[in-house]
Amino acid sequence: MGSISDHSSDDEELNQAIMASLESHIEDRYFIAGQAIAVSLVHGGPPPGFLAATLYLCLVGGHSSIKPDLEDIVDADLYEKVKK
Repeated sequence: MGSISDHSSDDEELNQAIMASLESHIEDRYFIAGQAIAVSLVHGGPPPGFLAATLYLCLVGGHSSIKPDLEDIVDADLYEKVKK
């Protein structure tokens, strides 16, 4: 997972969002990170600290258990499109 976080932004808010990287996709780093997160969650291990709180709650409690907020969107362009 460290190699994925190396491709993330220096902006602290954006670090809660996994940044897209073609190299990481080709080398299956996202899949491997997903497997590591799943194993940790299934075995009651520590939650991943790099996910936004809303995304984490959705993963562990299901999508019907969360109430997303527009402030959760860190991408400025997407935020403006959704806000309209």
